[in-house]
Amino acid sequence: MGTAPSVVLFDLGGVLFRYAPETRLRFIAETADLPVTEVQARLFDADFNTQCETGLLDGPAGHAEFCRLLGVDWPYEIYRQAQSKAFEADDIVLGLARELSNIRDVGCLTNNGHVIKDGLAQLYSDFFAIFRDRIYFSADLGLLKPNPEAFAAVLQRWGRPPQDILFVDDTVENVIAAAAAGFHVHRFVDVEALEADLRGFGLL
Repeated sequence: MGTAPSVVLFDLGGVLFRYAPETRLRFIAETADLPVTEVQARLFDADFNTQCETGLLDGPAGHAEFCRLLGVDWPYEIYRQAQSKAFEADDIVLGLARELSNIRDVGCLTNNGHVIKDGLAQLYSDFFAIFRDRIYFSADLGLLKPNPEAFAAVLQRWGRPPQDILFVDDTVENVIAAAAAGFHVHRFVDVEALEADLRGFGLL
């Protein structure tokens, strides 16, 4: 590509936040008094997560289905807490995004449902302060990465062409799809390599 990127689109889980689904799984199992294998089978080996991530189940509907699948009667707050257990902010990467946001527009594209959006708003208000209205949840788009239509939807909402954007993601399939859609890409491994690439592109 001849045009250098001028803005950055980050992935959430595995980049801005450490993603630990096993922590969520243990919390749900212990709180519901169910074996871990049973929770895994009822929730995560089925299509519950996909329905949430694509917006087929919104916050209240996801909560109701979660309780039905597990046979529990949890208030929404416990459901939100349980789902949010999979995410822990990476303060170093978020700090880099905050520094970048002072001089560049930054966005976030994530495969997650409304309950995660709600939970992170409760736990990490700074995340929303950094990215503001450029946080694109798959549940709002109705599309999941690496579907090319998910990237097209972000371009439409952001109002930028793909060559303006450096896309940062830890998943190979997502990076390949973004590159095919015309984005500049960075496969996230660690913050040092990311910072070096940002400086190489003249973004920092």
